[in-house]
Amino acid sequence: PHDVRAHLQGGVPVAEVEAKRALFEALGFDHAHAFAARANDTIYYDFAPTLGEKALIRPLIENDPGVQGRAQVLRDALRRWWTEHSPHLADLPTMRDLNAVRTEFLDTFVAGLLPLAVLDRFKLAGVIAGWWTETLPDFKTLLENGFAGVIDGWVDAIADAVEDDEAAGPAFDPFGHKLVLRIMADYLEQVATARTDIARLKGEKEAFEAGNAPDDADEEELANWNYARDLDRRAKELKAENRDALKELAKLERTAVKARATTEDKRAAASARTALQPVLDQLTTIEATLVPYEKIKTDIAAARSRYRELIAMFVDQLKARCAAMREEQKRDLVLELFTQDVQVGLDGAAGEKRQELVRFVGGLWAKYRVTLATLRNDRVRLESRLAAITSRLGYA
Repeated sequence: PHDVRAHLQGGVPVAEVEAKRALFEALGFDHAHAFAARANDTIYYDFAPTLGEKALIRPLIENDPGVQGRAQVLRDALRRWWTEHSPHLADLPTMRDLNAVRTEFLDTFVAGLLPLAVLDRFKLAGVIAGWWTETLPDFKTLLENGFAGVIDGWVDAIADAVEDDEAAGPAFDPFGHKLVLRIMADYLEQVATARTDIARLKGEKEAFEAGNAPDDADEEELANWNYARDLDRRAKELKAENRDALKELAKLERTAVKARATTEDKRAAASARTALQPVLDQLTTIEATLVPYEKIKTDIAAARSRYRELIAMFVDQLKARCAAMREEQKRDLVLELFTQDVQVGLDGAAGEKRQELVRFVGGLWAKYRVTLATLRNDRVRLESRLAAITSRLGYA
């Protein structure tokens, strides 16, 4: 709906806000944080003074204490439900009642979280049903091979993906697997550090190569410019232009340092060096300029070697850490990761509901923030500026 008076004179219709009262209450968001009541006016709100621009709507809702509180209530309810019903998952290897556990989980999850009035019955059922379907292969493994078998299956899948990047594909990042994130966080930090070092050093290398470009270079020349390559070219040209003189100097200096060298031999060597000194100075300067660049290249090679080493050792480290766990530790870990997946689904559903509220408030902003009077004033101001400009240019 559109309120013509609000479009003309400003304001947000109270009736449109009230129509979404259930959404505000479900998320714990007080509408007064987004809309300010008018004195002696029960028909229209103003936007809250804190909402200076549309981009502020999302963080206002996402960070609202009431919204955060409701999210925590939802998480607490999930924790209580899981504590009560997860033992039935733990008993699957002995009870082998997978279908009965599924029915129990679907029914009790909805019954346990529906009274909170955050998500409706269908959203809650979708969360738990989606989780069950996605996790069903792990439940079947648990049924046949226990919790150790579940972890072994995860490790095998991760190992296959690490060893065959094409098999991993965009849908499965072995380094983002929940098992890896849970027990290999410190190792992942080392991998991330190695990647960061490589990226930083590559940036330093590229910055050096882009430096000291000629002032008169055109766009194509700048695109192909490489300072390190240019220095190397200049050094090669100097050596080529003075090849014979450099060879003669090397020969004379070898003779001058021999035990039987004469005064004349030493004088000849010194004279040759003096003659070539300007060339030698240029070569020394070029070599000194390239020292930091060569160090960067050495450091990049070392960082890449470290990264490859970490990746090569990754699967062995993962297997070793899993093998070191006791049976009860594996059980607790698998159950923890199962509930983590439920939490992700629940957070996603609640997040969608928050985005619904963000879109609603954003829609009101788009409709009513700028009034017809404001548009007219803007037009008059622009027409005045245009008239002034055309007058200065002599067109009016």
